Amino acid sequence: MKSLSASDGKFLAAFEACALTAADFRHREHLRIAYIYLTLHPYAEALEKMETGLRNLLAHLGAPGSKYNHTLTEAWLRAVQHFMQNSEPTANLEQFLETAPALSANFVTMPQSYLSPKTAVRESPIQGRGLFATKAIAPGEIVAVKGGHIITREILQTLRPTLGPAEVQIAEDLFICPVTEAEREGSMIFSNHSCEPNLGLDGQITFVAMRAIEAGEELTHDWAMTDDDESTTICHCGAKNCRGTI
Repeated sequence: MKSLSASDGKFLAAFEACALTAADFRHREHLRIAYIYLTLHPYAEALEKMETGLRNLLAHLGAPGSKYNHTLTEAWLRAVQHFMQNSEPTANLEQFLETAPALSANFVTMPQSYLSPKTAVRESPIQGRGLFATKAIAPGEIVAVKGGHIITREILQTLRPTLGPAEVQIAEDLFICPVTEAEREGSMIFSNHSCEPNLGLDGQITFVAMRAIEAGEELTHDWAMTDDDESTTICHCGAKNCRGTI
């Protein structure tokens, strides 16, 4: 097992014992516990421990269970994991954040979705704006994690006239989506549809490279994998095996 600094070990013990106040656990502390669990455990175990700890702490503080947002927890853990995997090992959170300053922004100002630093949003020949690789991306590498609010189909239908298509379907009647115009940009992953995509899903909200991707390539996924809507539209992906409709 990898070791922690004395300070991080003390913080972990306080977190798991619910010995922290709400004032003691803000954005930086969310990052710290994510960093600690990913230092000690594989991703799946780290996510389980972080969810358990956050739910226990919220209950101890008398907060309603609805205050826990699994989508945000998973998105932030994935983001911390990405920067840990793409930087030299560090002794503590402070050193780690020096290698990943983007993580230090507040939850309110940070985008709800995560986009790899190897990507950029540009005008797309497929439609509108798209997500493009700015550096080579390896097979299986995380490219994006969709974030937002978990809403029902009924709520989604009321939002679509204002927000347009901005959701990812995660169950028969559940979607992850922004709920205000101010949130829309930060919730988008900008992955256009392609009938010959280079991204696939790892779970329900994490998009990974299905093959080696070169710098300059547009990053796409098959929208049929994230939307079970019965409506159709003309496809402009340009792939040799294009189905003609989405």
